[in-house]
Amino acid sequence: ALAGGDDDPAYASSVWDSAGMFDAGGDTSEASAAYTEFAGSISDDPRLPEATFRLARAYQSVGQYALAAQNYESLLEVALDPERGTGVGPFAVRSYVPLAETYLEDEDPSNDARASDLLEAVLRGEAGGVESPAFGDALSAMGMVHYYAGVYPRAIETLEEAIVRADAPRRVLRLKYLLADAYRLEAESIASTLGEGAIAPTVARSLESTRAEHLNRAIELFAQVRDEGDSVAEIRRTAVEEVYLRNAHFYLGDCAFDLGQYESAIRYYGLAKDAYPEDAASLVALVQIFNAYLELDDIERARTASERARRFYEQLPDEVWDDPTLPVSREDWERWLDSTYELATLRAANYTE
Repeated sequence: ALAGGDDDPAYASSVWDSAGMFDAGGDTSEASAAYTEFAGSISDDPRLPEATFRLARAYQSVGQYALAAQNYESLLEVALDPERGTGVGPFAVRSYVPLAETYLEDEDPSNDARASDLLEAVLRGEAGGVESPAFGDALSAMGMVHYYAGVYPRAIETLEEAIVRADAPRRVLRLKYLLADAYRLEAESIASTLGEGAIAPTVARSLESTRAEHLNRAIELFAQVRDEGDSVAEIRRTAVEEVYLRNAHFYLGDCAFDLGQYESAIRYYGLAKDAYPEDAASLVALVQIFNAYLELDDIERARTASERARRFYEQLPDEVWDDPTLPVSREDWERWLDSTYELATLRAANYTE
């Protein structure tokens, strides 16, 4: 109603208030639109730096990393300009860690060095002391740096400390996922080392014990991510949280399987399949259920699992296979499904003999 009128302050306040309401209500799309309108049409309002910061946060939350980084970087740039930098400083400082997180989350390795530089600056105290929120946030993001670099022992150490310092439930949820996956992947690394052989028996026993501890800790954390993530309304989950929640369901089964806890693995995979009944990843769960039954020498249930996997495969729409992130192609799955029944039949014949 106020747009285009003579009362510019009232119009600015209306746009600002609507953006805040949408943001608080979890409607990221409408919040982004309102902050964009505010930043684009109201150039002399002292709230402009905050609007830019909040817009960047909104873009980041829905995975629009390029737009998020553009807004964060603009705050850092303007803060250095003596003519335009009035009031920008606090929001530039607050941009260090989320900008680093944006660069880490966008899967573009070319800007990871920039992310590390930003985090190192915060950890050196350039954005406050060790008790500042920025320091704890930087610690969390540095854990992400180690995680994405594959340095899982450092990631585990850093993320464990970061979780203790974090107080926002959604941030804790994301950190728990990364920590759980760091434990899972480090357990895989240990298994690879053990598989190479030529290790002293005492060292091998120590490594196997550490591997089991890591997998059990991963199960504990993935279960928390699953339960806490499921309690968040779907409309309020970010794209990243959706991926973490989905993966947590399936990784629970993987960890139990790697521990040799096949009954638990079957239960976890079944729950994951029920939670994502139309997701192609559920085919992997059905495959692992088949493998678990084979490990238990339950041949009849293995056959049933194989048949369920084939039926599930046949009902998947063709467009599912257009996803480049799938671990195997449609042809690979067809070959696997053809071989599973033969494997179960052969296993049954040997078992009978």
